[in-house]
Amino acid sequence: MKKTFLFNFLLIFVVVFNISAQNNNKNTKPKNVILFIADG
Repeated sequence: MKKTFLFNFLLIFVVVFNISAQNNNKNTKPKNVILFIADG
């Protein structure tokens, strides 16, 4: 259960980070972070 909670927390964090980065229109790195977490 703890692993699932941690994974969900990271996923939400990355999504929020990705949205903020898209608002800045400067960074494409968040997409790579999502792929990295999905792989892990």
